[in-house]
Amino acid sequence: MQTYSFKNVSLYVNDRPITDFYEGDDVITVARREDAASDVVGADGKMAVALHANSSGTFTFRLKQTSSDAGYLYSLSNASQAGNFTAVTARVTDARRSDVAVGTAGYILKPADMVRGQGINVQEWVIVVESLSLSADEGSTGLGLLATALGF
Repeated sequence: MQTYSFKNVSLYVNDRPITDFYEGDDVITVARREDAASDVVGADGKMAVALHANSSGTFTFRLKQTSSDAGYLYSLSNASQAGNFTAVTARVTDARRSDVAVGTAGYILKPADMVRGQGINVQEWVIVVESLSLSADEGSTGLGLLATALGF
């Protein structure tokens, strides 16, 4: 049986732990900005593949308006806009599965919108990184065992 808990997931921005996430199943999303390759299939049915060098990506995460980390993120964004650019790093880890996403040489796309009302609102932050590395513990999904069984 496999188990999962968001309690095992951590997000770090410049090695600072970020906390107080909003509700939902997608409060952290890490994605590449471009496909790893593209292809052309000729009239003769032969395919040529172009491998892309672009390994940039995004870290999109949603915090509650009450998160104490919003002030830190606003300060990073404001400093960049004032001409004091500091590259941002981001890292997501899932300690249960040993999944890791690491982004380097990044920046905050824009300050989160400030929305206020009767309830607790969401603040969505996006960090764009020049280089995104993704890894997953294949053993937890059974893919590692399958690959071994097939002789790979």
